[in-house]
Amino acid sequence: FGREGQVDEVINKLIKNKVVTVLGVSGSGKSSLIHCGVKPVLYGGFMTEMGSNWTVITSRPGNSPIDNLAQAFLENNPSYSEYTEEENMVNMAIINSILRSGSNGLVELAKQFRRDTGNVLLIYLDQFEELFRYKNDESVRESQDESSAYVSLIIEAIVQSKVPIYLAISMRSDFL
Repeated sequence: FGREGQVDEVINKLIKNKVVTVLGVSGSGKSSLIHCGVKPVLYGGFMTEMGSNWTVITSRPGNSPIDNLAQAFLENNPSYSEYTEEENMVNMAIINSILRSGSNGLVELAKQFRRDTGNVLLIYLDQFEELFRYKNDESVRESQDESSAYVSLIIEAIVQSKVPIYLAISMRSDFL
């Protein structure tokens, strides 16, 4: 409540740029702004040119950003709960493989997701600052490489225009 102006600003930036970053100090309500403000507006069809058929996929980078993004896509599959554990493991491997196939992996996955669901995607990357925890530690080169590949996936998804993909990022302002 009381954040309608901020929600409108986020929506306007999504319409204009396909990407928006919400910065703030820890505990300032960045995630709440997206979950309790932006998502209901999208589902209500207020971003009129895109309609009300949205899927919001929420992921945090964590220790394995690409695996976590793959898991978020898997859990948003409409048939996820109907699959056996083994089928979900196979699906996870397929999604992960698509994401790791190159910088266009997220676009390919979104294209497939849109074909299967008909929905427009908003990918919400919460606590994006988790990517920067390795900045001076050479012993975690593999994690740095994965973080770099993850950022390439995100950039390619935003600069392309064939598949409608929107991105919201929240990050603590002290990591700016």
